[in-house]
Amino acid sequence: MNSNTIKNYTLSLLVLIGGSFTNAIAQSDTELSIKGRVVDAESNKPIAKAWVKTSEKSDSTQSDANGNFLMPLKQPGFYVFYAQAPGYKSGNSAEQLVTYDKQIPVTISLESLVDAIDEVNIRRTSLQKRDAGSPLSSQELSIREIERNPGGNRDISKIIQSLPGVITIPGFRNDVVIRGGAPSENKFYLDGIEIPVINHFQTQGSTGGPVGLLNVNFIKKVNFFTGAFPVNYSNGLSSVFDFEQIEGNKEKGNYRFTVGSSDLGFTADGPMGKKATYIFSARQSYLQGLFSVLGLPFLPNFVDYQGKVQIDLGKNDKLAILTVGAIDYFQLNTKVNEGITDSVQLKSNRYILGYLPDYAQWNYTFGTVYTHFGRRSKTQVFLSRNMLNNETVKYRDNDDSKPENLILNYISTEEENKLRVEHSGRTGAYKWLIGGGTEFAQYGIDETTKFVTSQSPDPITRTFNSN
Repeated sequence: MNSNTIKNYTLSLLVLIGGSFTNAIAQSDTELSIKGRVVDAESNKPIAKAWVKTSEKSDSTQSDANGNFLMPLKQPGFYVFYAQAPGYKSGNSAEQLVTYDKQIPVTISLESLVDAIDEVNIRRTSLQKRDAGSPLSSQELSIREIERNPGGNRDISKIIQSLPGVITIPGFRNDVVIRGGAPSENKFYLDGIEIPVINHFQTQGSTGGPVGLLNVNFIKKVNFFTGAFPVNYSNGLSSVFDFEQIEGNKEKGNYRFTVGSSDLGFTADGPMGKKATYIFSARQSYLQGLFSVLGLPFLPNFVDYQGKVQIDLGKNDKLAILTVGAIDYFQLNTKVNEGITDSVQLKSNRYILGYLPDYAQWNYTFGTVYTHFGRRSKTQVFLSRNMLNNETVKYRDNDDSKPENLILNYISTEEENKLRVEHSGRTGAYKWLIGGGTEFAQYGIDETTKFVTSQSPDPITRTFNSN
C-alpha cells in the first residue's frame, strides 16, 4: 500500500470517527440543584454542620446531622463544591458537569486536623496542592478539561495524548508514549482495577487503537502519574493512569440514546433498591456499512459495554462491581472492485485484499472492590479478571469455501487473575499504607501457516503452539 492510499484511508477513518454528534433524550427538571454528602476521609462518617459553597462569592449551605446537603444552582455548567468544618482541613469535590438531565450526587471527603481547633477559615488559591505520595509527577484531568479538549472529541484516549509529557503518535492510533517509553510500559486503572485494554482494535501488547473504549460520561476525573508512582500501583514503568468513575443517581433513573456518524449508543444510571446504584453503557458501531458505501476494501466494526454497581453494605462497608469489554472484528470487502474501471484503484484494492486477513478480537475486565472504613483507617480488597482473545485468519484468494485454501490461522489469548489488599491509615501527622497482592496469568498461542518456497512447489505447513 503506497503512502497516498494509507493517507486517504486514515483520513476517511478519522472523519467518520471524529465527526459524531450526540442527541440526548432525558428527563428535564424545572429547578436545578445538587444533592451531596460531606464525610470523614478516613472513617467515612458523616460530618454535620459543614459549610458548602461552589465559589467564594456564592451562597453557602450547611450539611445536616447525616452529612447531607442540598445546593441550589442558577444554571447548568461545570462546578466544584468546597466544604469546611471545624476540626477538618478544607476540601472539595472533583469538578463535574451539571445539566438538567445529569445531576450526579456529590461526595466531599475532609481530612481531620492533627490538633483540633475551634474554627477553620479557607480561601481558594490558584496553586495546586500535590499529592504527598507523588509530589513531583502527578497531574489531575478534570471533567471540564475532558469535555472542552480541542480535537479530543470526548475520546479519553485522544485527550490523554494532549497531556504534558505525552508524545503524539502520527496517524489514527491512540498509543500513549511517555518520554520515549514503549506503549506497553503504561498501566491503566479503573476505580483501582487494572484494565489492560482501553482502545478498540488495539495491537496486542500495546495500548493504541483508533477508537477509545471508555465512556467519558462515566469518568469523574483522571489522575496521571509520570513518575514516583504511588506504591499501590505496581509494575508501571512509563506512567500510571487512574480513572475514577461516577456513581449512579440515587433518586431517579436517567437514560440517554446517542446517534453518531459511526455508532449508536445507550447510557443509563439510577438506583437499584435503597442501597445500590448502577451505571451502564453500550455502543454498537456501523462502520461496516459506511466503509462499504465509500468503497473501501476493509470493513471494521465494534461493540463495547461498560458498567458499575455500587452497593452500601452498611455504614462502614461498601462494595463496587464493575465491568468493561469490547468485541472488534475486521472483514474484507471482496466485492469492492465491482463496477470500478480505474486501473490504479483496481490494483490498489487487489493489493490490499491480497495481504490483509480477517481479524476478530474480544476482551473484557471484571472486578470487585470491597471497602471497609475503620475509626482512623481504610481497608480495600481488589479482585479482578482480565481476558483477551485475538484471532487472525487468511485464505488464499480470500476463498473460504475450501479448507485447503487456509494459509493462516492465528489465535492468541491472555488471561490474568489478580488479588490485591490495601490497608491505609493515619497516625498523628503521618499517613501509611501497607498491603500485598498476588496474580495468576497465562498466555497461549496457536498458529498454523502455509507457505511456498523456491525449493518446494508444494505448500509447507507450519504449526506452532505455546501455553
